[in-house]
Amino acid sequence: MTQTIKHAAADKVMTLDEIEAFCRQVRAAGAAGTGSPKVRITFGGQLRSMEITVDGEAPKGGVQ
Repeated sequence: MTQTIKHAAADKVMTLDEIEAFCRQVRAAGAAGTGSPKVRITFGGQLRSMEITVDGEAPKGGVQ
């Protein structure tokens, strides 16, 4: 199953906790470590949002 996973900053820029939550959700969806997310950044270079399209199912046994 193909799905697009999107996360955006709760405030103006994403925190490490928000980035970690994105990564955990993407891994749980079965993404390989070679995937490359699309990101939006501020003019100052800070991260605003991330998204990635994942093809496949979650690996058996949960998150790796």
